[in-house]
Amino acid sequence: MEVYDNLTILQALLQEDIHIPHLCYDIRLERSNGNCGLCVVTLISPDGERDVKACQTPIKEGMVICTNSAKLENYRKIRLEQLLSDHNADCVAPCVMTCPANIDI
Repeated sequence: MEVYDNLTILQALLQEDIHIPHLCYDIRLERSNGNCGLCVVTLISPDGERDVKACQTPIKEGMVICTNSAKLENYRKIRLEQLLSDHNADCVAPCVMTCPANIDI
C-alpha cells in the first residue's frame, strides 16, 4: 500500500482503514506517549520478527507488518488486563458531571 511520508505505522494503518487496538494515540495530540502498549504489531524481515509499538514506529518502504496473530492477541489481552487492574472505577460519569445537582441517576 502507498501512504504519506512521515507517518507512524499506526497512522498509516488508520489512513488505510486498518484498525488495531490503541488507547494512547489521539490525532488531537502532538505526539503519542506509547504507554498503553495495545498497538503492538510484528515486523517481519529476513532477519526474523520483532514486536514494535505502532504509534511510535515510523513507517518505511518495504515493511512487512503483521497486525493480528494469536501471539499479538494474547499480548494485547494481558496488557489490557494490566491496564484495568490499576483502574479503581474512579471515573465520574458524564451524566453526573453535567447534572446541576451532581446526582448520579
